[in-house]
Parts: sequence; C-alpha cells; structure tokens
Amino acid sequence: MSNYTALARSWRPNILSDVIGQELTVSALSNALTHNVLHHAYLFTGTRGVGKTSLARILAKSMNCEEGISPNACMQCNSCIGITAGKAIDVLEIDAASKTKVEDTRELLEQTQYAPVNGRFKIFIIDEVHMLSGHSFNALLKTLEEPPQHVKFLLATTELAKVPPTIRSRCIHFPLQNIQAQTIVNYIKAQLKSQTIKCDDSALSIIAQHAKGSLRDALTLLEHALMIDQKTLTLDTVTNLTGQIPLAYLSDLLKAMYQGKNALLEKFFNDFKSKATNYNSVLEQLINLTHQETMKPLYNTQSEYDDEFLQIAYDVLLQALSQASYAPSEQINFEMAVMRVAFFCPAIQQVTQSPPTVTVDHKPQDSLTHTTWLSIIPDLELSGMGLALAKELVIIEQNNTSLLCELAPNMKSLVQDSSQKAIVTALQKRNFNIQTIEIKLNNHQLNTYTQMVQSEKANYKQSVTNALSEHPQSNSLLETLKADLARLEIETTSP
Repeated sequence: MSNYTALARSWRPNILSDVIGQELTVSALSNALTHNVLHHAYLFTGTRGVGKTSLARILAKSMNCEEGISPNACMQCNSCIGITAGKAIDVLEIDAASKTKVEDTRELLEQTQYAPVNGRFKIFIIDEVHMLSGHSFNALLKTLEEPPQHVKFLLATTELAKVPPTIRSRCIHFPLQNIQAQTIVNYIKAQLKSQTIKCDDSALSIIAQHAKGSLRDALTLLEHALMIDQKTLTLDTVTNLTGQIPLAYLSDLLKAMYQGKNALLEKFFNDFKSKATNYNSVLEQLINLTHQETMKPLYNTQSEYDDEFLQIAYDVLLQALSQASYAPSEQINFEMAVMRVAFFCPAIQQVTQSPPTVTVDHKPQDSLTHTTWLSIIPDLELSGMGLALAKELVIIEQNNTSLLCELAPNMKSLVQDSSQKAIVTALQKRNFNIQTIEIKLNNHQLNTYTQMVQSEKANYKQSVTNALSEHPQSNSLLETLKADLARLEIETTSP
C-alpha cells in the first residue's frame, strides 16, 4: 500500500502563521484567540482552494489545544494530532453536500447537548453549508443563534448567496480573497527549494496564473508536472500541460499584431497549429497583456504600444472571446481576431486621402507654414494619437524652435505628451528645427487636414455625380437600376 499523500494535503497549513494570502482573516482570528474572545459561529466563504476548510481546522486546533487557546497550536498534543488526522472525537466535520436532509441536521443537533469528551469545546465543521435544504437551515437556525457554551460552529461555503441571511447574520463572516499570483509563486518556490527540486520561475508564473487564485489548483497542477520530472520543473512541461503561452512569446505575438507583420503572424499561426493550443486561453492571456500594457502609465512606465492600439486590441480580443462559441472553431475565431487587430492597428495606419499636390523642399527650413504642414502630413512618420493630433492642428506660426498651433476645444483629448513628442520627432526627421509645440484651444477659420480631406472628398463626389447625371448613357442606366445618386459612396485615393 502506498503512503503517498497529494501535495494539496501534505502541504496544508497547520497553524495560522502557515496560512498565505489571507492576512486580514489571519490577523482577526489571531487577535480573537490571543484575547480569548471567541464567537460561537464562524462563516468562511470564497472560491475553491483559498483555505476555507483549512482555516476551520486550524481554528478548531487552536480552540482545543491542550496547551491552551492560542493562535499557534502546539501540534504535539493528542487533540492537535487527532484533529489533523480527522479522528478527534470532539470535532465533527460534516459534508453538507451529502447530508442535506432535515433528518441529518436534527441528528447532528442532538449531539450539541452532550459535553465534549476530551477537548475544551465540541466543534462542528460544516463544509459546503449552502447545500443544506431549506428545512435543514430552519432546524439549524435556533441552535446556531444560542448554542450551549461548549459548542462552536465553523461553516464553509463557495456559494455565499445560497446561505440564508438569517444564518449569515448569526455568524462572524470571513470572506477569503483569491490568492495573488506572486504569493502562490513565492510559496511554491520555497517549498520546492526545501525539497531540492529545481524550478523555472516562468513555469511557476504560468502555474500561478492558471490557478486563478486557488492554491489547491496550483498544487494539483504542480503535482501533475512533477510526475513528468520529479527533480526539475521546466517551462516546456508546464506550457504543454496548461496550454499557456510564455510571456515573452506572447509579447512577440502582440508586437507582430501592432506592427502588422503578416509573415510573422503566419509563422505564429503555424506554430499554434503544430501544438495542442488552447486558443481561448491564448485570447485570455492576450487580453491580460493588453491590460497590463494599458496600466503602465499609471505606474510611471511607458508602454511600447500606442494607447489607441491597446484599446482596439482589448475590445476586439474580448469580443472574440465572448463569441467563441459561435465560431466554426476556436482556431478560426482566434486567427480572425488577431488579423482584425492587425488590420486596425494604428502603427500601420496610413493617410487614405491625398491633398492637392504641393512641391516640398526637404532642405532645412526656416519656418513652417500651415500650407506646408497640410502637404507633409502624409509623409510624416506618425501613427495612432500622434497622427490623429496632427490631422486636427492649425499652424499659426513658428517662433524660433517653438511651433504655435491651435486646436478645436472638442479635440482636447488628443493633446498628450506622447503625441506631441511624436510630432516633434517626425518634424525633426523632415529637417524642421522644431523643439517644442505650444497648443492653444481655439476654433480657427483655416481648415485642418481632416476638414481639407473631407472637402476634397465631397467635391470629388459631386463632380462624379454631376458627370454621371449629365451623361445620357449613364443617366439611362441609373433610371433602369433605379439608383439614387444622392446615396452614392465613392472610395478614391486621388480626387
């Protein structure tokens, strides 16, 4: 017979100081035990694998330890050993999922009248308490409100909403938090180091991310990986098990989308096809990555991606994930989402309308006029917010190395340090001696580049419409097709 015990059980915390990721709950329970201020009922809630049942057992040990009530049970006395082994006669652990009937609850409550045999308290740990029937909750209610002095109730559930308010109001409620990924990484790393098992930090990060706040899920996945190699935890092993993509690889994919490199995207697609890739999982990872990049400016870190690109990417990827069930396959849904982001990418956005031809001297210039400005915008190396701002600016004058511009007040959101710096850099590459841009909010009479393009487009459309309406053959054709020239849409790059 094998004596092997699963990691989620063998690494289970024994005292409060061993519990990770629940600092507030541990602090509150420690103070209550230190000052012997013990409520008769506690309710632990949270998702799977965050420590609900473990905390209930630890609390039971701390209450009944033969050395006295303390946050740190001795783990040497018969009571502590018995509770750890699940054989303590004064601690009854009930799985409410298998004992939902009111008869089971009444049988349980009958035992509350008997004093503990060895311990200080008679403790009832009810796991998944939300599974009790309505009649069972009603039977429990009165005893839970006014139990005998020697009785303590420790309740645990993953479904707080299914626990009646009347039960909740009679308990001290501890909502347990999902454990932070870095906390899980640090814990597993320390445990592996103590057992001289080599590990890759990237592999640990993927395990923690895949666990989504559940330490038990992380340990189960770790155990699976160690079955493949008991002495070394590698990145390849974890990625093959989870379908997760290493962050560096994922960053390269996002960068290829940003730069619109179709050949590189094709290489990524072929790579995914050759593996058992969980495409929806990759979408989730890309969404998380775009969120991380978007949040960088809040922490004084500059992202290498344009703000507009990150917003478009997040929206497209999130929509693709939500509609994955409607696609012919996860692969098609993923590839279409990636190509859609690359297609709308600001980094490759080009000006689609050409202004009137103006001869531009590329030699060093003394000043920049608005007319010259309109003519060089298509040739400036601008994208995203920088290009959007350039299209809306009106050049007033150049004063030495400073460029005075005006911008319509409703376009104020385009004014950002990054977009202004981008324009300055682009102008310097065109040999204009510009160091700073001063922008005043004002409605000017001169047309912006956007307005000029719209005007050119409207004029061209009107000329085409006039030509069609005046030509006898086209006129006859339009009448036959019952076509409305007023609704004509013309796409052109050279009016």
